[in-house]
Amino acid sequence: MQGMYAVMGGRSMTIYEKILAIMSEVRYLNKDDNVSFGTTKYKALSEEKVTEIMRDKLVKYKLVVYPVHQTATRNGQITHVDVEYEMVNAENPEERITIASCGDGADS
Repeated sequence: MQGMYAVMGGRSMTIYEKILAIMSEVRYLNKDDNVSFGTTKYKALSEEKVTEIMRDKLVKYKLVVYPVHQTATRNGQITHVDVEYEMVNAENPEERITIASCGDGADS
């Protein structure tokens, strides 16, 4: 059964059309966290906020995202993580893309 949000002009949306629709609905995510360690201080966007907002959109447009590969390195208190995710169009599971992401964090 097709959901009303995953149909465009009487046909299922492609994965790229779904991503574009999400991008048009989620214009900007304001930083909601303050990070500080040592003499370093900066504002950041929390994982919780991203997950809260994006999960609803992914469900609405029937997209599934899951990690397929991860590496982590640590240098002192800083950990760097590289992750590859796969995004799958649940209405057409053969249609998928790979997304690369990385991040750094201070660990105590």
